[in-house]
Amino acid sequence: MSTFLENIDKLHNICNDNKINVDFFNLPANLLGHYCKFDGCYPCITLDYSIKDDYKHTLEVFSEELGHYETSVGKSYTIKPNKLGCNPTLSKIERKASVRGCEILISIEDLFKALDNGNNSLYEVAEILGVTENMLKVHQYCTANAP
Repeated sequence: MSTFLENIDKLHNICNDNKINVDFFNLPANLLGHYCKFDGCYPCITLDYSIKDDYKHTLEVFSEELGHYETSVGKSYTIKPNKLGCNPTLSKIERKASVRGCEILISIEDLFKALDNGNNSLYEVAEILGVTENMLKVHQYCTANAP
């Protein structure tokens, strides 16, 4: 259905449509991504150069930062090590952004299509959807356990 690069392009297109600036920089050692929106300025997503050539990692961090655009205001940071997930140690803001970032790329319809084709392993379904296994876990766990 999608590849990692197609999904990264999809995120870039959403950013272009919403006038969100996206770029890679050398961020401080503990940051992989950063979202900020200041009054009078366009929103900005910054991704660390260390993940630029790792499409899966870029997809995870980029989708979460875009999730912040849709779910929060102000500044947000993705701290290393970046593990998307819905564990109790994540703040509600981070959890919400992670889930929203996954929802942007994983539609229920596409998920059912992938499953209907006889794919039953997490790896197979994630590959078909062009997302990481971790993103698929977050989507399913957090959607099933939403308050």
